[in-house]
Amino acid sequence: MFDDVKFSLIVVGAVLAAALAVYRLRRVRHHGMDMGQRNLLATNFGFFSTLYTFFLGFAVVVLWQSYNHASTLVAAEAENILVEYRISSEIEEAGPFRQALLDYAGIVQGAGWDRMRQEQTDDGAGAAFDLVWSSLRRLRRQPACDPGTGNALLRQMIEIDAMRSQRLRLVDGNLYAPIWALIYLGVAFTIAVFYFVDTGNQRADIFFMVMMLCMILGNIFLLYELNTPFSGLICIGPDYFQEAYAVMKASGG
Repeated sequence: MFDDVKFSLIVVGAVLAAALAVYRLRRVRHHGMDMGQRNLLATNFGFFSTLYTFFLGFAVVVLWQSYNHASTLVAAEAENILVEYRISSEIEEAGPFRQALLDYAGIVQGAGWDRMRQEQTDDGAGAAFDLVWSSLRRLRRQPACDPGTGNALLRQMIEIDAMRSQRLRLVDGNLYAPIWALIYLGVAFTIAVFYFVDTGNQRADIFFMVMMLCMILGNIFLLYELNTPFSGLICIGPDYFQEAYAVMKASGG
């Protein structure tokens, strides 16, 4: 969380410093454009700002959907692990398999989540998950495990495996570097336009600059937070896994 706050403050500070520098430059060295030229530039800037706003808004919507998908995915993974644990209770020799499931859920909801908060794509539970798989293979070979229950456990385990892979792929973000470059390039262009666009009224100019920068920086903050759903100020916590782990542990490990 500290890294997110530090990054946000650096971006805000850099943008405000650049905007202040442009504003002071305009006062020291006027652009020399007449009202007609300024109106034409303002019209062109309106077209640019519309495109840029649409781009930012679209990115926010896409990442918000991805964030909601990640939250749903975590809930489904934890629920499937709990269901797997309950189904296996019908098998007399399922002790090692159930213990492996319990250990895996415990690692994910604890140390594993701490790693994901640090944007590490390895939650440290890989070895425990492999043990779950090997325990399931041994269990399905036991005479006490009927084929119907064994197949149900296998199908459930395949779903858990797929969900785990999807969860880890979402840890380090979905926006590629070129998209971030376009976002910050748009900020730079917006600040540069402040040098040429002025109303002749100092208070109105300051209000316009603050309004634009607040909206742009607010969207960038949302993009940065939603892009990494397991870290930052806006993040998905281990609540679902903690609840599943508590239920599994209370049922007798």
